[in-house]
Amino acid sequence: MVFMASKMLEYLPPWVDQSMARYLRNCKHVGYWQEVDAAGDFSGVSLIVSSIDKTNKLEPRLQNNYLSEYYGLRPEVLPALCIRKDLWHRFLHKQLVN
Repeated sequence: MVFMASKMLEYLPPWVDQSMARYLRNCKHVGYWQEVDAAGDFSGVSLIVSSIDKTNKLEPRLQNNYLSEYYGLRPEVLPALCIRKDLWHRFLHKQLVN
């Protein structure tokens, strides 16, 4: 998972308290950047949470491998969620089977 935002704290869900934020920081597969270019390669990244102002630079780097959705987190905070397409299709398949 990658978090990319201008104001990082705005994009953490309101239920994320300090202990959860520490937990996420300790995860090996979570990264936090404020600039798209600093994030490096996105291959294999499952989910990207990005502020709207980063999407123009982010979209070309996703190489049409991600589905982008916008999610209203709270008033005036609308992050873009970029989900790897293969994971999205697997999720939909499981929903149809169940």
